[in-house]
Amino acid sequence: MAKIAATMPFNVLSALVFAATTYGMAGLRHDVGAGARSATLNTLLSLISIQVLHCAAVLAPNQDVAFMISIAWTALSMCARAPASLARAPAAAPPRPPSFRVPT
Repeated sequence: MAKIAATMPFNVLSALVFAATTYGMAGLRHDVGAGARSATLNTLLSLISIQVLHCAAVLAPNQDVAFMISIAWTALSMCARAPASLARAPAAAPPRPPSFRVPT
């Protein structure tokens, strides 16, 4: 427990730096509120993932199985929202004919 409390500020700082860098590089909205929400969600997801890894290390017989458990959790959490997001995907726009000018 002491190790978790001692490393949490560094984990939060690392997640915030990552969020700020990737948010700017991805070219997302230039809104302070949207950037703060993204940074908050990235930080919370990072802290939850670290706790899942710690829990897997306690439950698993060795470190390799602990990493496999945490990777399985990550894969399941990524796939959990995939069907809902695919259902809301907009239909593809019909192809536009090429525009060209005929020389006169």
